[in-house]
Amino acid sequence: MKPKHSLLRRQLRRYFGDQSPPEPDQIEALLAAVDAAYVQSDDDRRMLERSLDLSSQELLDANTDLRAVMESLLDLFFRLDHEGVILDFRVGSNGSLLFPDLDLVGRPIQAVPQPEVARIFTEALTSLRATGQATSVEYSLLIDQRDLEHFTAHLLPLRHGQIAVAVQNVTGAREAERRERELRDQLAQAQRMESLGLLAGGVAHDLNNILGPLVAYPDLIRQEIGDHPTALEDLEAMKKAALRAASVIQDLLTMARRGVPTLVALDLNRCVQSVLDSPAVEAVRQRHPDTQLQVELDADLPLVAASESRLAQAILNLVLNAFEATSEGGTVRASTRRGEEEDIVVLAVSDDGCGIDAADLEHIFEPFYSKKKLGRSGSGLGLAVVWGVVQDLGGSVDVTSTPQRTRFTIALPRSPETNVEPRQPGRLVGGQERLLVVDDVAEQRVLAARLLESLGYRVVTVANGREALRQLEQQPFDLLVLDMVVEDHFDGLDIWRAARSRDPELRCVIASGYAESERITQAWAEGAGPRVQKPYTIADLGRAVRSELDRKAAPEPNEEETSD
Repeated sequence: MKPKHSLLRRQLRRYFGDQSPPEPDQIEALLAAVDAAYVQSDDDRRMLERSLDLSSQELLDANTDLRAVMESLLDLFFRLDHEGVILDFRVGSNGSLLFPDLDLVGRPIQAVPQPEVARIFTEALTSLRATGQATSVEYSLLIDQRDLEHFTAHLLPLRHGQIAVAVQNVTGAREAERRERELRDQLAQAQRMESLGLLAGGVAHDLNNILGPLVAYPDLIRQEIGDHPTALEDLEAMKKAALRAASVIQDLLTMARRGVPTLVALDLNRCVQSVLDSPAVEAVRQRHPDTQLQVELDADLPLVAASESRLAQAILNLVLNAFEATSEGGTVRASTRRGEEEDIVVLAVSDDGCGIDAADLEHIFEPFYSKKKLGRSGSGLGLAVVWGVVQDLGGSVDVTSTPQRTRFTIALPRSPETNVEPRQPGRLVGGQERLLVVDDVAEQRVLAARLLESLGYRVVTVANGREALRQLEQQPFDLLVLDMVVEDHFDGLDIWRAARSRDPELRCVIASGYAESERITQAWAEGAGPRVQKPYTIADLGRAVRSELDRKAAPEPNEEETSD
């Protein structure tokens, strides 16, 4: 039998030479078995080679996939020896070599440019060697002396004492967490302000009505008692105290941002000067006689878009706060200028007091947050009012403080208008017109009637809208003095609409204890006249009524409000 397998054939030829001897019959089976073994061996070898090829390709593919996953998930990967010396490193697809000028291979991973990070890695390596367990650390690096980036490093033990270090740049995640915290804080602040706004709105109406007689009656009593110096001083003190209480209520409403301000073109310089000349500033200057006031107003200043009453309130709070913060012999500075952006006008109020601690700067615009002595330096609402006013006016407020100076800077939007009509308070003149006062509080109706009748007007008072409409059907009136909050389902705006539909010539003055609201703004849009803020004086109410009656013949644009 001639062997089939080439290897067997070669072996037989090598042993017997080129001439193969006749094969004995007795070894035929052996030769067949050996030949079959060689054939099976070839088959097994080919199968093994194919398996090895497949396994190598699968291993290569798996390594490629693993590398792609690692490069997408990790920004940096280091392989270290037992002592922490870098044996190899890879940069992920989303990462970068933070220090490209350094030859990292062969250097200890602790040998980084910033000592604090070196300490963190040294402690992590010590912990890993002691426990044999993986550990993680967080650290930050100042890149190019400009950007602070944050990282997380995971250290894992490998075979032969080697250590793997997987590094992720978590700056984006940290920034997202910071923004989320800020949003949560802002939401919490908004909820606190809303709660306070509901509280303020609920009590303001009643408190302003209660204060009304204390503010207005001293003027009537003064007329009746004649020249009595002591009594006149007492009455004036009573009136000032009531006005201060009313101011605190108005601060609550403004700080809680209850209402929508009407923006008009204003001369910021004139508004600042008016505040600085006010009795409130004069009073604080008398309490701090050694404190100097410096004023630097840019004469070439564009008009701003603002609500005069609210802006004046914010400026006043900043000035009063600056005087209270300045030590005796110090200086308070108020200045205006054009902003770096064309559509911005800037107001700055500063003092050279002891400054504000960094921990307090984060809270100074919160209501009732104050380091001043309770009962001596206001209600703790001043800066919260400033913040609320500026936000409502579409501006921004910034504060910087050092141990030597604190500076508040307000940026306000520039008005597109270039001219503003001068607003001169009119003479307190009465008349004989018929007036209808609508107010749900009996004491307030009596007060309004007393004040207006002392000016010669003929006055009828009613408690609600239904009574007002009945009076309008029975006799003509020249003007309504209208409280905006009288009934839940038939308020001042509803009354004004119904009354105006009956008599298109009827005029209206709004008397309200609230800040400006959407309902008041809508009433103005539908022809209502100025608003007087409760509690009002005889001058406030009398001038508002007279100006609206005089406007009847020749209507003019509504003013935001009339004040004394």
